[in-house]
Amino acid sequence: MTAASPSADLDVNALLRSAEEQKAARATLLPNEHECIASMVQARLRLLDLGWRSGEHAPRDGSHFEGVIAGFTGPSACTWLGSGFFAAAGGDWWPVPRPMVFRPLPGKTPP
Repeated sequence: MTAASPSADLDVNALLRSAEEQKAARATLLPNEHECIASMVQARLRLLDLGWRSGEHAPRDGSHFEGVIAGFTGPSACTWLGSGFFAAAGGDWWPVPRPMVFRPLPGKTPP
């Protein structure tokens, strides 16, 4: 690695320790499958309480919206491109499953 490399200052051991600590914290918080699924259900319901809409009603008219997709780290800019849902990432559109919940982009009216 050269000094100009962005990862030159990366402490791999600290990164691995942090990952193991996070894994242990998840195991404490969510010790079994039942707790994991119950937590997902509660999180979805709370997002609905906060004004998000159920994903089965996500627009299929080509409009853009924010969607929460299982496995993604946060809301994603999404759209329907005729064959399925797509999320914007890295300057491109990527196929994704139907969002669990969605909301119109700020300043847009719901479909």
